[in-house]
Amino acid sequence: MILSFKSKKMIIRLTCISFLMLLMGCEKIKEYNQEVLFKVEYINYAWDFQHHGKIIDLYGNVINFNVSTTWHFPDEDGYISLSDMNENIDQLGDIVCTVDKGILADNFNKLLKAKDGELTDPEHGMSDAGVTTYSGFLYYSRKKRYKEILIRRTGDYYIENKSKEAGEIYNWLQRLCKTKGE
Repeated sequence: MILSFKSKKMIIRLTCISFLMLLMGCEKIKEYNQEVLFKVEYINYAWDFQHHGKIIDLYGNVINFNVSTTWHFPDEDGYISLSDMNENIDQLGDIVCTVDKGILADNFNKLLKAKDGELTDPEHGMSDAGVTTYSGFLYYSRKKRYKEILIRRTGDYYIENKSKEAGEIYNWLQRLCKTKGE
């Protein structure tokens, strides 16, 4: 069977595209210049100190953490240095699941819009229930620090980012690692 020049060219293109798609499935998502993209964090100081949650990294891994007092928190303006974030990363536990890279990219793009969302005033909600914080991070390489973008805080105090995108990210973060039928 003799293939025409056009057919050979098409086969080469399809082979290259298939190979690139295979490689992309094994690599980090290159457009992220940061290790940590999202976080869900629970803290409670009542009765017995509790601090645990999940980090979503640039590979789409959802990684548990459960720490005592050695965790570094963002400052009052929401910034955390690269070195402090790396120390936090060193304390992460097991990968519990991996989210689809397309969904991860979609939500990170929403975070870029949610960063400008207006926050509601804090409202007292409960007592001694602790606080769950849903957030994303943007990394500023020149300053070597991350900026935490608040999506929503629930529990003892309630604060909401009022942007549409933040609401969509919040819904996604609540369903991490859930399978159909749960």
